[in-house]
Amino acid sequence: GGFYTTLMVGIDPRLKAGSCFFGAGGLQLGNNWVPYPAKDAAWAERWAKTLDPAWRLAQVKTPMNWCTGTNDFAYWMPALMHTVKTAAGPVQLALKPN
Repeated sequence: GGFYTTLMVGIDPRLKAGSCFFGAGGLQLGNNWVPYPAKDAAWAERWAKTLDPAWRLAQVKTPMNWCTGTNDFAYWMPALMHTVKTAAGPVQLALKPN
């Protein structure tokens, strides 16, 4: 899925490009699994600096493509936009309304 694609692009330098449908990092900014806003600020900070895939993208120049709907129930737009802005490499974003 998109979460793992984003994570692996940030971890594995052998990957030359990444493309995912749905999924992103920045989950502390809103998602379907963790209450939003996160009730535990320490948890949100720890997540953002360890398991979240978005922060790794700032260290790599690998091209990334994200495709998603604007009303994705699982990965909310603030999280997706944070991930896209974090990426140091070329980025393409395709949004399908509703």
